[in-house]
Amino acid sequence: MIRFRFANTLKEKHLEDISRLVDACIAYEGLTLSMPDLSDEGVQVYSFYPTKKEENLLGVLVAYPFEEYTEITAFTHPDCRCQGIFTSLFQRYLEKNGDGPVCFYPDGCSYDALATLEVLECEYNGTEQLMHCDLNRRTKLSYPASLSLEESDDLSLLSKIHSDAFGQTQTDSRLYLENALADGAVCWLIKDQETPVGLCLGTGSEDTVYLFGLCIAPAHQRKGLGTAALGLLLDCLAESYQSVSIQVTEENTAAYRLYCKAGFTSVQELQEFWY
Repeated sequence: MIRFRFANTLKEKHLEDISRLVDACIAYEGLTLSMPDLSDEGVQVYSFYPTKKEENLLGVLVAYPFEEYTEITAFTHPDCRCQGIFTSLFQRYLEKNGDGPVCFYPDGCSYDALATLEVLECEYNGTEQLMHCDLNRRTKLSYPASLSLEESDDLSLLSKIHSDAFGQTQTDSRLYLENALADGAVCWLIKDQETPVGLCLGTGSEDTVYLFGLCIAPAHQRKGLGTAALGLLLDCLAESYQSVSIQVTEENTAAYRLYCKAGFTSVQELQEFWY
């Protein structure tokens, strides 16, 4: 019995069921998993129960719709895998939403998830490392006194830096930044002697901040500003937070080495697949 709800209509009992299911998956696989983010009202939740009356949740699929694709995360109880539960949930999602692009980010150590995506003939598109740093144990990186950070929402300036650094059109960069700021992210403008040279975005919880989009404009690269900006950023964040997380693609070896140098360690391997 598959039950469909939007995230904002879930009852407390259903949220507790999902939390227990995630905990069971964590205990079984020993992975770094977390409760799905169900805060946005547009998030779709598909739940698998054995019967209408049975209250034992066996599987859940959560779909996060974006403008051009949908990101999906799913959990199946360890005792009930290889029984078609995920396939049933995914088929129900496709029936409701059609065959638009779907992205999965399974943990690289979750062999059950990787086997399932292989059966679906999903296309592998790279691996990302989730890295974590305890700010009290960070390795301090030196930076010149001329380097500074300031919060900014100047989309014209920020989108120019972002598009140059990531090879996107300025329109796409502006839309990306607009969406990030609308979702509560903070954007720090990196300046060297009052000249804008880069940016970084972040979202914070009570004691942890997640960084993304750290970049230096091409005209200012190869001058050590990436290392310097990271050092300054971590020093500033240490005044308000206990830890920092960031994701880096496996192919970006320079960034990976920089984060390791600053005291980050890899805590999870996320592989990107498309259907």
